Amino acid sequence: MEELKLFDRVYKDIKGRREKILSGKINCIPCTFSRFKTEWPGIEQGRYYSVTAQQKVAKTQFTDKVFLYDPFFYAFNNRNIIGLKIIYFSLEISAEEKYKQFMCHLLYILSKGRIRVAQRDLNSIIQDSPISQEVLDILDSDEYKEYFKFFEEHVDIVSHIRNPTGMHEYVKQYAKEHGHWEYKEIDWKEFDGSIIKKKVKDYYIPNNPDEYVEIIVDHVSLITPESEDGKGLGLHGSMGKLSSKYMINWRDDYKYIPITVHQQALSGESTENVKLGKLKPSVADLGDNKMLSRDVNMMFGLFSPYRHGIHDYMGYSIDKFEDNIRFLEIMISREGGGGMTCPLYFDGAVNFFRELPLPNDGIGITKVYSMLDSIRQPKKVAMFLFKNDELKEKRRNIWQKLSEFLVPAAWAKQRL
Repeated sequence: MEELKLFDRVYKDIKGRREKILSGKINCIPCTFSRFKTEWPGIEQGRYYSVTAQQKVAKTQFTDKVFLYDPFFYAFNNRNIIGLKIIYFSLEISAEEKYKQFMCHLLYILSKGRIRVAQRDLNSIIQDSPISQEVLDILDSDEYKEYFKFFEEHVDIVSHIRNPTGMHEYVKQYAKEHGHWEYKEIDWKEFDGSIIKKKVKDYYIPNNPDEYVEIIVDHVSLITPESEDGKGLGLHGSMGKLSSKYMINWRDDYKYIPITVHQQALSGESTENVKLGKLKPSVADLGDNKMLSRDVNMMFGLFSPYRHGIHDYMGYSIDKFEDNIRFLEIMISREGGGGMTCPLYFDGAVNFFRELPLPNDGIGITKVYSMLDSIRQPKKVAMFLFKNDELKEKRRNIWQKLSEFLVPAAWAKQRL
């Protein structure tokens, strides 16, 4: 029988994936939303994801939670299972500001919700409330430095490259240093009609097949437009070039994981759409270039009823939750599925999302309401640390009850 080179490679991949599971390894970085993961198990190699929402709905924060922090903690706690590299093209804020956001999130996660310091607090913006020395000591501790070291080894925050070709060269250089190409011979027809043998790229082999390489662009409409053949592409054409030419290359050739944050067009919030009740994000309302939706494997949409003055939504009291609730949907999926809505608790101060209990779960919802009451109480310093042993024990009892909702035990190796 004739040699089946492509079949052999595909069959080897299928067999290898099965063996990974049987040996205790993974084929995706698991989704941390317990019900939603039946719809989306997690981040896979060689997939292109996108997150969209209207302005100020926390699409960047959601992207950071799902595609930056969750993979970071999973890789930190499972170094024998996966490798991780995240190249983050941060076009909205500097690398330093992105790092501070990570610090706030890390404090919250490792303390299981007991230290809630917003970036504003970290920056000592309020005149009579500079950041506590206790917080500075915690950040400077050996325990936390281990996380910061791992973060800096595995996450590149790139804010100086904004054009598609510059991003592509950066990613190609990483691929060159962490893998190699296999070549094949083909018959090549010269201009004179003669046929010669020529070596061409066949497929890429990474040094570590278990490494997950994510490339995040936040947000895609902020790229610097390029020219091609002496003609300006404009923003629309440059977005198309980044997605259809480069991101598909990263996904298909290297099995990397491109992720875009894509803002909805302002027209999506028009008076007409409000009258018609068309408030959720849609493919038709993607900003600047909706054609990017054709390239992605999966697109997530995030919706905030509070921004539209809605009082109740899907059984949840928006009047009670206010801006601390979001609703997640899969808008596009090449592999089917979608249609499920995932309600999320959201705390923007520390970039925290957690799947909410169902609205008919009275005990679970009561715990969330207690959490909301706690974070909304006026306080000069947005943290929960006590030196008095009696007060410390009282707080410990309260937070032991709430920590199951706040931070699953598997997320971080930290004492109560």
